[in-house]
Amino acid sequence: MQSKQILLPAPQRHEAFLRSAQFAPELARIPFKWRNRVINAAMAKMAWSSWYKVYESVATSFVREFAEQYVPAGVDLSQSDADIVATAERAAAGVTKMLWMAVSDTHALQIMEDECASYGIELPEFDALADTIARLVDARWWRRQLRKRVKRAFEAGNIRLGYVKYSGEPYASNDAVLSRLAQNRRNAAALAATLVQNENGQQFSIAELAEKTTANKAIRRGELMLRINGFEQIARECGDQGIFITWTCPSRFHAMQHSGKPNDKFDGSTPREANAYLGKMTSLCRSALARRGIGL
Repeated sequence: MQSKQILLPAPQRHEAFLRSAQFAPELARIPFKWRNRVINAAMAKMAWSSWYKVYESVATSFVREFAEQYVPAGVDLSQSDADIVATAERAAAGVTKMLWMAVSDTHALQIMEDECASYGIELPEFDALADTIARLVDARWWRRQLRKRVKRAFEAGNIRLGYVKYSGEPYASNDAVLSRLAQNRRNAAALAATLVQNENGQQFSIAELAEKTTANKAIRRGELMLRINGFEQIARECGDQGIFITWTCPSRFHAMQHSGKPNDKFDGSTPREANAYLGKMTSLCRSALARRGIGL
């Protein structure tokens, strides 16, 4: 007897292909948190075709383009902060070793540019080559750049895949919030471990001194409210009226609608691009006010 091959419905064939070992290498660069949503997005792209070769190509192209846009080359987005520190140490040591082989200033500059590009980081620009070298052989510089690169890329991907929304992870992803809390803990530990001494021989930790300045959030908030109240009193005495303005970004900057549904007008803009847009709008507003003789 000849056995009949059972052909699964198209959606099931699509999902089976995306979760198969054959497709695993395409998903390898995608952080584990994102994979289900990337697969669902790929299935939506594949839905129009039932021909195997066509939808295989569509899925592969989509995932590769997504990885190229949201996963920086040479950077593992799923790594912990300890992994980032280790990567920074390796990068600084690698640059130091390769610079010993440089035969000219131009060659040294090319070595450093290539190393930065391999991690998706821009080469810092300085007038003196020695200043550029000083940065790239410093593991602390690499650590700052890698942390910044990973955070920005991971947040952009979280926004693109719909994690950041009013009904989910509002304002910022949970990953960004946890990363910021961890950074605050590291900073607090560093301040508490650093002692300073005055001319009278008294010693204080920087954390103790910071608590008495506007670095203390409670003091900063109180000073802000005091200034607001003071300006309000001055405005009343002058017969002026205060207004509160909130700049907002247009629809193309928002991946999700307030209802939680994907926004078709979203163009892939990142928070950094949104910040640049708001900065431009503020600049235009200052110019418009200046033309009317209103100074800030």
